[in-house]
Amino acid sequence: MTQSLEFDKIRDFIRLFHYQYSEETLLPEICDVTLFQEKFSERYGTIGNWEFPSRDRGHSGLEYNQIGQRSLTPIEILNSEHPLDIIQSYVRRLRLGERHYILSQLNQKAENNDIETIPFDEPTHVNFQEWCSQVRQPDHLFLPLDTEFHNTVFDWRQRNDYNIDIGEAAEIAISGRSVVKIHWVPLSSGIKHGYLLSSEGLDIVQKWFGDSPDPSGFSYDSQYNILSENRPLMVYIGDEIVEDEEENTEKFREKVDFLYRAVVSELMVESNHAVRLQPTKSLSND
Repeated sequence: MTQSLEFDKIRDFIRLFHYQYSEETLLPEICDVTLFQEKFSERYGTIGNWEFPSRDRGHSGLEYNQIGQRSLTPIEILNSEHPLDIIQSYVRRLRLGERHYILSQLNQKAENNDIETIPFDEPTHVNFQEWCSQVRQPDHLFLPLDTEFHNTVFDWRQRNDYNIDIGEAAEIAISGRSVVKIHWVPLSSGIKHGYLLSSEGLDIVQKWFGDSPDPSGFSYDSQYNILSENRPLMVYIGDEIVEDEEENTEKFREKVDFLYRAVVSELMVESNHAVRLQPTKSLSND
């Protein structure tokens, strides 16, 4: 049976998508997120310790990148009465994309010698304490998910008996007054270094719907724009397509060109608020 998009169901889908993203986005957890402004007023001339030379240019002088996905999505998914599962999968992809973006930005800054690189053989408790002494108020540690690394951290966390309720199930470690959340990054992500950071010293600008040019090479239905106005997550409904799902059959499925994205600036890092950790051994998850 032929299906077509239903505005009311698309509205409910996109609203839930926005809500789930606002609840689970990684960006405000690990950095200070500032709303894009094309021009600064007298009040807004800085981001953290970063000053911008031209008030008239506002945040326009920064370089921006998008995090998201474009796919042909079955119309019955967007019209579903219970779309939460698929929306949660989209949000997980966005969160992973945000993690990859921030860590890649930190890696580039390390390559440019803007942040320090510290070699290490194992993430021992002694090394962890030493790393924390190099970062001002550290609160997030990203480590590649190497089997030996994970076992080493597990052992010293067990010995130190870190029992702190931070409102969620998470691995934490303590150095002085700093409570550090540990994030394990799969080797399949392509991230081969560790990173220790202080979220208060990482700054990023995020554009909202309408602040960015339209997605390149994407034709979309403007009637749905109102559903993403004044939102950091940009959702676009494109052309409806009838696709031959299996070659040499008469089975067809109605789909829609669907794109969602977050648009963010290059990462800005204040002095002594991040280090890159470089393993000196080959990594493995065997």
